[in-house]
Amino acid sequence: MDQDLNSRSNAAKPPYNQPKEFQPMRESKDISETAQRVQAVETRLAEKLRATFGVKTPAPEVSAKADAIRGKSGELTKKLAENKGAAWAGVKDEINRDLHALEGDFDHWVQYLDKHYKE
Repeated sequence: MDQDLNSRSNAAKPPYNQPKEFQPMRESKDISETAQRVQAVETRLAEKLRATFGVKTPAPEVSAKADAIRGKSGELTKKLAENKGAAWAGVKDEINRDLHALEGDFDHWVQYLDKHYKE
């Protein structure tokens, strides 16, 4: 009888400090925050190009790098959309790693622009 009560009470406990009922909300918040970070890179990219070049066409290497950054942010946005639900736990670290690399790459590129294209 005691064993039966223990097994029922243990079965009802959520694992560690992550109650089951809060996991979807946390996942949704994680995805939302990650999507906002991706959007921030895209916004900063557009602002930087506008501030540096105005209406002039950037040099080909600048345009190519901007296109590459846009491509990477697009890939991350697509991954976020495709990996909601059960798949999120499996790709969360990969997406965050890729986003961190994109943010670092963008910041490095901004320094390059500031050094070579400041008037």
